[in-house]
Parts: sequence; C-alpha cells; structure tokens
Amino acid sequence: MACRTAPDLGADGVLCLAFPLHPPGNPARSRADELIVPAGHGIPLRVVQGATDAFGTPTEVRAALPDPAILVEVAGGHGFTRRPTAVVAAVLDFLSERVGRPVRE
Repeated sequence: MACRTAPDLGADGVLCLAFPLHPPGNPARSRADELIVPAGHGIPLRVVQGATDAFGTPTEVRAALPDPAILVEVAGGHGFTRRPTAVVAAVLDFLSERVGRPVRE
C-alpha cells in the first residue's frame, strides 16, 4: 500500500517492513510491480526483509527492486521475531537518512 500511495501523498521515502512479494508458495502471484512505483517518482525505497520470509525471500525481493532501492536482510521470517533489534536499527537508519540527523529509539 505504501508503495502505491507514496507519489500521491508526496512521501519523502518509503520503508517496507516484510514486503509481501507473493503469497507463500505461490511466487507466480507477484506484487513486484508495486516496488517500482516509488523509484519511478524519485522516492527513496528501503525494504527490510527476513532471511526466511515465506512471502518473499531477500533474494526474490532484491531481484524485484529497482535501482537505487535498498534491501536490508535480517534474521528470521515474516514476523521479525528472531532479531527485532536489527529491524529497529534498520528503521532508525532509514529515518536518520531521511531527516538528515540521527534518530534514536
């Protein structure tokens, strides 16, 4: 949803957490086209994806990302339960880049 609405909302960036690239076990039903929208409007895009996410592995998501979008791979699956601190760090890094100063927890 964020990727599709970002241009109309004037977003300064899009951060996707566990992007559902496809239903588990059904990569033919890809939502890769949604990842292209922000880049087409010059909006920075970052995706934080679990290494074993059944909705799209980091390899699958990376292949769908347009340049200069960034993928951050973290341990675990779609729910980010294994290393939530890594997810928080990735979010804070993106926010810090967007606002131009460090953002803290």
